[in-house]
Amino acid sequence: MSILLQRKKSYLGALIAFVIALSGFQTPAFAVAPTHGAFSPISATWGVGAISIAPPTSNSLGAWSYTSSNVNTAQILGNIATIKNVGTTTITAIQAANGIYDAKSISTTLTVLPAIPTLGNFASITLGVDAAPITLTAPTSTSAGTWSFTTSNSAIASISGSILTPRAIGTVTLTAIQSANFNWAATSRATTVTITGGSPTTGPFADLNLILGSVANVALVPPTSNSLGAWTFTSSNTAVATITGNILRPLKIGTSTITATQAASGNYGSLSKTMTLTVQGGPPTLGEFKNVTASLQPFASNQLALIAPISNSAGAWSFTTSNSQIVSVNGGIATLLNKGTVTITATQAASGDFGASSPVTMELTVTGANPVIGSWENVTKNISEGRFIISPPSSSSGGKWSFKSLDPTIAEVDGTEVLLKGVGQAVIKGTQAADWNWEAGESQLTLTISGTDPTLGQWVLLEAGIGDEPIAIKPPTSNSPGVWSFASSDNSVARIENEKLVPVAVGRVTITAIQAISGNFGASKPVTTTLTVKPRATHAAMTDINLRYNSTPIDLTPPTSNSKGEWSFSIENPEIAKIEGRKLSVLGVGTTKIFASQSSDENFAPTITTLSIRVTQSSPELSWQTFVIKAGSKTESFRKPVTNSDGAFIFKSSNPNIADFVNGELVGKKSGTAIITAAQQSSKNFSSGVVATSIVVKPSVSVKLKGRVLTVSVVGASAKVTINGSKAKVGKNKVGPGTRKVVVTSGGERIFNKTFKVP
Repeated sequence: MSILLQRKKSYLGALIAFVIALSGFQTPAFAVAPTHGAFSPISATWGVGAISIAPPTSNSLGAWSYTSSNVNTAQILGNIATIKNVGTTTITAIQAANGIYDAKSISTTLTVLPAIPTLGNFASITLGVDAAPITLTAPTSTSAGTWSFTTSNSAIASISGSILTPRAIGTVTLTAIQSANFNWAATSRATTVTITGGSPTTGPFADLNLILGSVANVALVPPTSNSLGAWTFTSSNTAVATITGNILRPLKIGTSTITATQAASGNYGSLSKTMTLTVQGGPPTLGEFKNVTASLQPFASNQLALIAPISNSAGAWSFTTSNSQIVSVNGGIATLLNKGTVTITATQAASGDFGASSPVTMELTVTGANPVIGSWENVTKNISEGRFIISPPSSSSGGKWSFKSLDPTIAEVDGTEVLLKGVGQAVIKGTQAADWNWEAGESQLTLTISGTDPTLGQWVLLEAGIGDEPIAIKPPTSNSPGVWSFASSDNSVARIENEKLVPVAVGRVTITAIQAISGNFGASKPVTTTLTVKPRATHAAMTDINLRYNSTPIDLTPPTSNSKGEWSFSIENPEIAKIEGRKLSVLGVGTTKIFASQSSDENFAPTITTLSIRVTQSSPELSWQTFVIKAGSKTESFRKPVTNSDGAFIFKSSNPNIADFVNGELVGKKSGTAIITAAQQSSKNFSSGVVATSIVVKPSVSVKLKGRVLTVSVVGASAKVTINGSKAKVGKNKVGPGTRKVVVTSGGERIFNKTFKVP
């Protein structure tokens, strides 16, 4: 038995070592530092958000973690560094111990550089030399840094703060400089400033419209100007108008370009401005240009004569279309090409004393013909058919048909193939696309899909008692998941409420059940069973049971009852107790319910009652033998107490100087007697317990012969030694050849007696 225990302990030690090896942990005495590759400095620009940190190479598989010395610059989560602000931080990569490798760390620097701001447009500037100073507007920027400005030549344009003042004619480079700010770097953007010479500043020279005959002449007014130069005027078409000095005389319907030229004066050069003179006849009076709707007709020319508005002018009419792909226009004939709406614009040319009319418009709408669609018969299919091809109704149009199910849970349509998905009805909608001169059309039919009849099992007879709570009705077995509905043939005996059975009076009724459509199953045929309503039996209450874990089995006694029905018992939790017939056997500690059920008889309905069983812990049965051990080493004769509990033991010696537990092993230290107490901890089914025994420790003696030296060792007591009756000592004793009898005594008791043959 002691050898077996030693082997078990050896196996346990090996197993623990194997598990430790698998888990990656090694005894620190054997751990070595891993070899790390270079951990190069890292650079990032503020605004990137976050970067991923790549660890250095390592011959260890230990997991890496990271820290940042300056979380205001960068924060670390996992291997992701979130960039916070410009600056420098030390990133420390820490590799966890793994296998034979110890934990080790390595550091590098992360430098966050300022971001370059994003600048908006810096537009070029053109100013007259005599213009007033202007306030410069810097480009838009993502940075809030302050702006300053410089010019490449302050003799042409000078800068004071943000004020630019024109000084002389020329072109300079204007540079806007933004200072560094927060996490943004300094930046700049340049543009050009052009200072122009002394062109006079003039007001508008507006176009002029005249009605022929309404005025004899018109005095031209030159544009306003800051120059004193004289103005002259010319007409580009003297057949339409002539100019004398500043007097314009209209002569004929038409247009002419009138040019006003200001001569140079003082610091200002010459300048010319133009305007358009339009001489018109009086506009004609037009009637309404009415909108028109026309239909395309098959195999016809589809031409329509456009009717111009009534007018008091004899001018010729012209027509244009806004979309020649729908309607083309040739003279006064419109050709209808495609469905749609276009704008027809009519313009009457000038004639006699009338000028050209203003354009007038109307909308011409081209429609197609409505197709004539025949009747579309409803369709009935069984779910088992799976699919079928649908045919469209007849139609006078050749437009392509498309189909859609308005309830895809019942049927789906793929092209012209209808997939049967479930039992029920679905509307199939057919849509015919518009085709040349035909409008789109549609029709629909009703698809009815019948299901597979469910297979029903036998429906057992039902029983209920007066006063019962509503009872959930267990329907017959069925391969369909459809919902059941129930009906009673006599509501005075039993009625159905929320699909539950409510007993009302003693008697018999027929219960009818129908299973609804579900999935690929149709509604079931009605099935019936008989429900018998009886009085509920009256029985006495049962007393709860309290037992210890190791209690012997007991017999269950049913309560007294006015029914003759048979009693049976069942347990709620079979891990605490089991019931065989009426025999109750304890299996574990805990509390559960026992159900006592009485079957029906000819007078009473079945009944059920419950009671509780509570199983508590038992006290362990402990016994322990006494031991005699030798001092100086762990004993192999030690045995734990005998117990029927699996609770763990804690041992304690009354005199650790005589005997004590070292690393869980009992060790005799010196001769004497000690009391060893074993405290067993509670387990699932047993409470704690205590047992004690006495341990007698005797001295341990060893005598070894080597050459002609007898070495005597005594552990645990003082002793006297004799060799062949002569006084010797504990330790090394030189002896002569021959037979030597060694006797060791302690406290007057001989504890060793052996003869050695010395060569």
